[in-house]
Amino acid sequence: MTTNGFNPRAGLALLLGVGLASAPAGAGMLGTGPITDRAHFDSIAHTLIDFETRGNATPINLIDGQTMALPVNEYAAQGVTISAGVNWVNDGTPAFNAAQNLAGMGLISIPSTSTNTFTIFFTGEVRSVAVWVANNFMVDPAGPTLTFRDAANNILRTESFGNQTGGSPFVDARVSVADYGYAGAFSQTPIASLTITKATAIVDNLIFSSAVPAPGALPILLSAALFSARRRR
Repeated sequence: MTTNGFNPRAGLALLLGVGLASAPAGAGMLGTGPITDRAHFDSIAHTLIDFETRGNATPINLIDGQTMALPVNEYAAQGVTISAGVNWVNDGTPAFNAAQNLAGMGLISIPSTSTNTFTIFFTGEVRSVAVWVANNFMVDPAGPTLTFRDAANNILRTESFGNQTGGSPFVDARVSVADYGYAGAFSQTPIASLTITKATAIVDNLIFSSAVPAPGALPILLSAALFSARRRR
């Protein structure tokens, strides 16, 4: 994963997703594609919710294994509501703690073991959205499923987080039993909600935008992706 500059995986996925070819990472409508890297948002205005603070910026302090109920409208001012039953959590699992530290995350995530399915609703226009995921691949090799829907509840795209052994484009790295990385999607049709179904995973760093990278950047993204791929051979 890169935090600055171009990531060939993200660029190539963007190109494929807008209809020049079939995007391999998931199933979706024309005009959609996967987001496999935080760098997707570097060139566009975006909102980041890191779950380390409440909606009013008050820090959340939890000891290992502790949870706290997350109100549905906690992040309404940021343009998000989250379905009931979700908790903030300091998971405390050594593998997840290590993944969060290596990825530069704080130790607070969602949704805890209180629920295995939850939905994030967007109150404004959103065309790009991703979350950071850490998943115990030994317990759940398929990883979480992310389902993106429009305002009429039509499925725009579905992604499976997968695992490093299976070559998932979303998995940036592995530490102990935890695979971790960013997973998301972009869509020319606004994304109204994201439903995440998981077994043994935590979710952190929700990032979203009303934009996708400009179409004019696609030839540059493709050239860079192909050049990088040749260099790795």
